[in-house]
Amino acid sequence: MAWWWWAYLVVLATTGVAGMVLDLVDREPPWFIAGQLMSTSSLVFFTLSANHPSVGEPLGLWALPLLLAALVWDAFEVRRDLKDLDTTDPATSRLVFGLVTAVVIPGFGCGGVLVLRALS
Repeated sequence: MAWWWWAYLVVLATTGVAGMVLDLVDREPPWFIAGQLMSTSSLVFFTLSANHPSVGEPLGLWALPLLLAALVWDAFEVRRDLKDLDTTDPATSRLVFGLVTAVVIPGFGCGGVLVLRALS
C-alpha cells in the first residue's frame, strides 16, 4: 500500500477519534457516538480493502449496505453539524462542508471499489 494511503488513514482515524471525543465532551447520546464509530471504521475498512482485496472479500455483497449506512450517517452528521454552526457566515459553512467532504470522499470511493469487486 502506497504511503499516501497510510497518510490518509492517519488523517481519517485522527479526525474520527477527535470527532468522537468532541461528541463525548458535548454529551451526545451513545447512539450518536456509535454512528460515528461505525462510519469511521467502515471508511478505514474500505480503504484497506481497496488496497488489499483479500481483506474485503469475506464481506461480499454486504459491502453495499455498509457503504450506504456510512454514507447516510455522514450526510446526517454533516447536516447536523452545519446546523450547530453559526450559519450567519455562509463561507464558514462551505469551508466546513468542503473539509469534511475532502476527508471522507476517498474512503467512500474505496467502498465503491469494494462493492464493484463483489458484484463482478
